[in-house]
Amino acid sequence: MKLRFTLLYFFSLFAFSSSVIAQQKLRLSVVVRDGVTKKPIPGASLLVAETKAGARADSAGVITLAHPPGVLTLYVSAVGYFRGRETIVLDFNKRVEYFLQPRSTDLEEVDVRATRKDKNIKDVQMGQILISMPELKRMPVVLGEPDILKALTLQSG
Repeated sequence: MKLRFTLLYFFSLFAFSSSVIAQQKLRLSVVVRDGVTKKPIPGASLLVAETKAGARADSAGVITLAHPPGVLTLYVSAVGYFRGRETIVLDFNKRVEYFLQPRSTDLEEVDVRATRKDKNIKDVQMGQILISMPELKRMPVVLGEPDILKALTLQSG
């Protein structure tokens, strides 16, 4: 009976420890740099092909990812650079430097054309009020004379 409990104890201990080891995640740090200038590339992307896990680089070009151990195929990409592929064995916490080669496209000619939306507007002008003499005479008068300033203040707008 004591032998059974001892075997059961060791078997359960082994089963529990193997499940803990199987769920262990290791830390993978990738520093993405320009292949020519060796400067970090902020915003670069990393994709692990086997699990479709991905991450984006911070302002220092560093990508940190927690991943289970194994053989990983990494795809590293950034705007303006060729996409890179590397296979690594992740068996302990690792730091990898990856250099991307710049990609440029030469254009022969660029022609930019546009038309103004406000093509019908000829001048920029503030509001304009026209008051004829007969209208001015019909306005209320102050002290018996037509007042042009009073006429302007009575206008709408």
